[in-house]
Amino acid sequence: MKLLAIILCFGIIAGRNATTDGYVYLGHNEDQSGEQMLNIYNVPANDSRCAYLWFEFPGQKAGDSFVNQYGVAISSDQCLSREDSAEGALVYEIRTTAIQKARSAREAVHIIGSLVETYGYGDSGWSYLIADQKEGWVCAVVKGRHWVAQRVPDNHIATIPNYYTIGRINLKDTLNFLGSKDIKKYARKRGWYRPLRDGAFNFRLAYADPSTLRDVHNLRRHRIAQELFFGNAILGDKTEFSRRPIRKFHRRDLSRLLTTPPINNKHTALTTIFTFNPNYPPESGSVIWVGFPGQDAASQSQWTLYTKAPESCHRYATADEAIQKHFSDTGNYRERWPEHFYWHYLDPSINKDVVPHDFTVYTPKQPMTDSGRNPEAVGDSFNDHFHVLEDTARGLLHAFWTQGSYEAANDEHVVYSQSADGGRTWSEPETVPFPVRFEVDPEDLDVPPVWCMWQRPLRLGEDGKYLAGCSRYDRSGISRVEFWQYENIDEDPTVSDICISFFNTGADAFDAAGVDSDIEYLPRDGKSIEEACIVGLPDGRLFAVMRSSIGHPVWSVSIDSGRTWTKPEILLMRDGGPAILHPRSPCPIYDYAGPEARSGRYFLMVHESFDFFGLTSYQNRGPLHKLDGRFVEGAHQPVWFEEGGVFSPRDTGNSFYTSYTALRGEGVLWFGDMKYYLFGKRMN
Repeated sequence: MKLLAIILCFGIIAGRNATTDGYVYLGHNEDQSGEQMLNIYNVPANDSRCAYLWFEFPGQKAGDSFVNQYGVAISSDQCLSREDSAEGALVYEIRTTAIQKARSAREAVHIIGSLVETYGYGDSGWSYLIADQKEGWVCAVVKGRHWVAQRVPDNHIATIPNYYTIGRINLKDTLNFLGSKDIKKYARKRGWYRPLRDGAFNFRLAYADPSTLRDVHNLRRHRIAQELFFGNAILGDKTEFSRRPIRKFHRRDLSRLLTTPPINNKHTALTTIFTFNPNYPPESGSVIWVGFPGQDAASQSQWTLYTKAPESCHRYATADEAIQKHFSDTGNYRERWPEHFYWHYLDPSINKDVVPHDFTVYTPKQPMTDSGRNPEAVGDSFNDHFHVLEDTARGLLHAFWTQGSYEAANDEHVVYSQSADGGRTWSEPETVPFPVRFEVDPEDLDVPPVWCMWQRPLRLGEDGKYLAGCSRYDRSGISRVEFWQYENIDEDPTVSDICISFFNTGADAFDAAGVDSDIEYLPRDGKSIEEACIVGLPDGRLFAVMRSSIGHPVWSVSIDSGRTWTKPEILLMRDGGPAILHPRSPCPIYDYAGPEARSGRYFLMVHESFDFFGLTSYQNRGPLHKLDGRFVEGAHQPVWFEEGGVFSPRDTGNSFYTSYTALRGEGVLWFGDMKYYLFGKRMN
């Protein structure tokens, strides 16, 4: 049996009636060999092209992925053909011309077919995966001037390993098939198809390199995907182009499949899941979920056409220079661009130290993605909601956090660790059960409650009682902020006897619908406020900063220790100053002198970016900035801010669920880097 030299890519197209949200999906793993470098460019429109977002691998003729302003996305898988005599002139130009011109997936197929028939295809064979808000297509091209394309039915899913999957065709059915008029005639001429021997014409059997249909790597990957979507597998020369799935699937299902070995392997350089919401304009309704090596695409980084790629995401200042030098300026990437973001994901040792830190609390024993994990062990590769408390009486630090295999995994649990030497070493974590439930929680006891308290309670409540903000999620999906005061914690009650007072609840709970803004923005995920972080002011009031879904953090003040709060307002740099931009991402604020110090000196963590054309407020969590704040007596907004520098240079994945301590006069910010490593950073 002939084996392929390297596993090359894997693709999925799901029709809109096969997904839980009614969107067309295009999922893809790009596998590369040799030296790799991923660049991301926002390509502007000009007289000869439309605008598009470009995921570029320099020097590669068939490795790039795109989505354009019309909501057309293109990726590809290598599928070797048996063609051994035809010639062609184009490979790379096929996809770039289609993405620059096409206003629909169908038009992209026509463009590719016309180019192949006019100029010829210059490589053995490929399958182009093309999708838009209405439909998905697979376009199979063969070296020379032959091609065929098939539309994925709306209620089907198509899985594409590195062999052709299009089988029987009917070019008279132009709604579902397109292709070369002589596709069957040429196969008969070459002896690849004989009607008396083979029966009905099958493109895959006629044109595929037979070894690809028997390759063990292809078959193994295809089996895993088909068993997930369809419950069983039909492979190789008998495979079906697409099938109706056993249930509707979500992008998270695609992401987990694309991170499952060997579909995800040591050569996987990029995972993309293109989702197309038909209820919005294509430029904003097309959301790309991006997973760099070692990342889960469904929860890490969301991009749209308007997401501005940071400077460290590309080699050159302009997309036009990158287009000009795509093939002419290649090699020695790490030496020439040592600050490029991509190296952080390729090299774990580099990755760990991207964000400066002084303490290491926990390094997971399992890798970030499913690849290489021990399924028998409790998952530890998701670490988030990191809280550290100081125990001054005994000189201890206590740490609690959420841990699991991935975000929202069934094995999520709470763990505890302790340090007796100022945070230098920590005990092994222990699981802590949390059985409390509320009226708004699901009736099924196996389904966890839907609420989040991401900042630890502080002694800022009435008479020094513990107070904290809580995000509550009702059945509408909108999150609101209320506040909890713990009435009897100092009495050391059992868990079942803890008494809590709930403030700002019901109709008074904060949501973003009533916040005044000079920019009208209607995110798909609703107008929410959540994740309150509270500091004390020198004048005795409380100041809370909360993330929102409307492009800015919001703030509120309480004059009665948290019982009542002012109407939320957009957070500004200062009274009359610019509004602070921020996606739906944590935006903690802390008192430099300690969580309950009321010193009047603060710091705030924000991204300082937001795309108001974006469909969702869950946008790319790029570099994280620290803003220094100070209390201003008599000001309307009681805390004013100024630039304090970049805290995390990561261009994605900066979702910092943090806590802060000031032990023996030393302020330390405790944070989870990429929701994986747990670190501490001195802030004084």
